[in-house]
Amino acid sequence: VVFNAHAGFSKPGGTYTTDGSGKFTVPDLTAVLSGQQPLSVMVNGKTTAKATFSVTAATYVLTADTDTLAQHEPTDVTFTLTRNGETVPGLSVLFTKGEGFASLPADAQTTDASGQFKVPGLKAIRSGAQTVEVSVDNDGAASKAFTVTAATYDLNTSDTLQQWEAAKTVTFTLKRNSKNLADAPVAYAVSGLGGPDVTGSTTTDGNGAFRINNVATTLSSDASVSVTVDGQNLPPETLKVTAATYSLSTTDTLQQREPAKSVTFTLKTGKSTPVSGASVTYTISKLGGA
Repeated sequence: VVFNAHAGFSKPGGTYTTDGSGKFTVPDLTAVLSGQQPLSVMVNGKTTAKATFSVTAATYVLTADTDTLAQHEPTDVTFTLTRNGETVPGLSVLFTKGEGFASLPADAQTTDASGQFKVPGLKAIRSGAQTVEVSVDNDGAASKAFTVTAATYDLNTSDTLQQWEAAKTVTFTLKRNSKNLADAPVAYAVSGLGGPDVTGSTTTDGNGAFRINNVATTLSSDASVSVTVDGQNLPPETLKVTAATYSLSTTDTLQQREPAKSVTFTLKTGKSTPVSGASVTYTISKLGGA
């Protein structure tokens, strides 16, 4: 008997001898395609019988050595792929979906003798439940879900403002997941200055620092700094303000019983900085009148 398994099977065919019951055994017959797959046998050079196997599609399961990732933190991940519950070496695996990740390999990966393959530096850029999907040998698919912990941010400065003092540059340090966030685009807005907000964008340096220029306040209350990074609006940071102390002086004098005159005063802060644009209420007493 010449056995022909056609293209749906890994064992294409062979010659066998029937036993006393007319049976013959084909060892290690493996279906490589799912669905209806034909078989046929030939006796004396003629096709004498045909049969069709209904082949159930293989089940692929993708697991990993971790179920949790930290957002924006590169992590080396080892994946294990099983087919019908067994690890299989030499399978070609291609990532087909993973919008929440920044570093999925573009090339096909190959399972090793343990059915595993490694992805170095896998980085999730979205938090929450994030899933990767793969195709396997163009025959099946599998997916793996990760829980991604949201990144934490820390914005701080040791600089302060002095009310009514000249505009200055304020330096901030930005951390993500407790690490200085280098080379990151940042948008900022400083409000509560008694005038227009100071807004703009910049990029952190290699130490996670960035600078905001021309910051000044006419108010004694603290200012507020809002920052957007990685598409996220961070909680406002307080920029401390020291209230001004003032000095008032004049070089003008009055002459008793002379006609009324204008007197000019100069208002300065305790650091001798002239105060411009301030609203002033005044009272002059001891003039001898009502």
